[in-house]
Amino acid sequence: MLKRMHTRALLSLTLLATAGTAMAADGGSWDYWVRAQASAGSLGLAGDASFSDNGVGGTTFAIEDVGLDDSAITPAVEIGLTTPILDFHAFFGWQSWSVDGDATLDEQVVFAGETYTAGATVSSKASLTDIYAEFNWAPISLNLAGFSLGVAAHQLSFSNEISEGTNQAEFDETLIIPTLAVRAYVAPLDMLEFEVMVHGLAVPVGDASGSFLVAQAQLAYYPLKYIGVIGGWRTTMIDIEYESGETEAKADVSLSGPYLGVAAQF
Repeated sequence: MLKRMHTRALLSLTLLATAGTAMAADGGSWDYWVRAQASAGSLGLAGDASFSDNGVGGTTFAIEDVGLDDSAITPAVEIGLTTPILDFHAFFGWQSWSVDGDATLDEQVVFAGETYTAGATVSSKASLTDIYAEFNWAPISLNLAGFSLGVAAHQLSFSNEISEGTNQAEFDETLIIPTLAVRAYVAPLDMLEFEVMVHGLAVPVGDASGSFLVAQAQLAYYPLKYIGVIGGWRTTMIDIEYESGETEAKADVSLSGPYLGVAAQF
């Protein structure tokens, strides 16, 4: 009889704890099973870079010097999966940016073993694609606020091309970069949520070394239970040195700008 009472008591406590956890997560920013977000931003590239190839030293040039400082419409998608009771989360995202432009060089630029003289008009192209996966756990996930800690991995593909007539050179590389991940939210109203996401790490990765940071601050408004609009600011900061054989590339750039989009969750 006493054993049965202990068993019932333990079962009751377990159910109460489970219900309490579910109630704590209810109404919070991660109170969903699936969340899909699609957005478009006006992101611009800034900073400087250099590329040496075939033993020929490269010139460090500013992005605006070669006509790559224009903002471009940048699409992005993120899918979020969560278990509201245990507060484990997974996010999968994609962002693609590209721009081209023309510029007249004020100084000589050596890029990938090719020399572009001062006064020459060059055509340039650059693209950056980021595909990532994030896995985290939220020790706090309440109605009003919460935060999570985890890890992420980014597949970063970057290309840069400079040409003048038949004189053309290109750098094209893909890296997989592991990072730490932090997310936090504040939800003062059920229909209004503010969320911050940061991925970053500074470690050697294969032939590359330096630091990588992705940060995003987002405001979401849900006039309907499952459908909302989002807006915010997204930035990617890359300070990387890549060296393989006679090839050496350096980039200290940032890709930043505002974005708007839609969200659906259930």
